Amino acid sequence: MKSPKPAKNQLAFVVHDEHNVPRYYELNRSLLKMLLIGLPTLTFISLACLVAGLVFYMNFINHFKKQDIQDLQKFKTQYEEIAQKLKILQDNNNALEKKMTSASPDKLDALNLIRFTPGQLDQSKSATISIEGISGNKISPVWEGKQMHLKFNLLNNAPESNRQVGFLFVVMQADSIMQIYPPNSFAENEIQITFNRGEIFGFNKLRFVDAIFDFPLNPGKVQFKILLFNKLGDLIFNESIQHQPSGNPQ
Repeated sequence: MKSPKPAKNQLAFVVHDEHNVPRYYELNRSLLKMLLIGLPTLTFISLACLVAGLVFYMNFINHFKKQDIQDLQKFKTQYEEIAQKLKILQDNNNALEKKMTSASPDKLDALNLIRFTPGQLDQSKSATISIEGISGNKISPVWEGKQMHLKFNLLNNAPESNRQVGFLFVVMQADSIMQIYPPNSFAENEIQITFNRGEIFGFNKLRFVDAIFDFPLNPGKVQFKILLFNKLGDLIFNESIQHQPSGNPQ
């Protein structure tokens, strides 16, 4: 048997089988090339695209995970800062409430009683006035009958002993009781004192002061604050004195 001649674009082959008649086959060369080359190439390209897509997806997910972690850390830091500031504000608020609702045993806030006006200055840190006890003794209160006296001298330390002129207040606090010298320092219907309601003083070298208070019952620690203002209302002297009575005088 003679096999037919195949066309140029055909690939022919004969299959021999000892039990059957030989069979003749023809295949298209282009189709065979596509099967042998095109399909593997297409498969490779598909796999490459799949791998590239998977890599891109993983990078995308990792980027957002990292960004989420950074955002969470940032929000956590901001939350901690806000919580810390709130705690500080709460502590300050509690301290202020405690200060406003209870008398301080160690500090006399007498300056809160004075009405300051714009332009008044605090010159007490460079004071040219000092105080001393009578005959050089320590400044401490004495009792005469039912009255408490705080006696002391004002000393002029100004250059060339320039005359000192102004207004004087002495504030006494014993337990929850507060008294102010001179009497009638408060104007009618006023809850604060103006500087010119104090006791007037004017001296060149020395000036004696006898501040008199009603004796408080069962006093514990007694505190005094001496305040001096000049004619313009500037605070020129500010000093505190504490005294612990050894026993109640009769």
